[in-house]
Amino acid sequence: MWNASTTLADVTWAASADPDLKEYKVRAAPGEDYDADDEVVLNTGRERGSPPVYVTRPIVT
Repeated sequence: MWNASTTLADVTWAASADPDLKEYKVRAAPGEDYDADDEVVLNTGRERGSPPVYVTRPIVT
């Protein structure tokens, strides 16, 4: 919410009860494409709602 007295935005949210929550990030998205389901990063390092990423390395002989 915009705070006219400080000319800054005041950002607040309710604390998550998710035991796997690692951190919060403040994000913005132009337009109406922002998905609130992707707002948190879990202890696994993954963003909630994101698919897993697999890395395969070639075998070096």
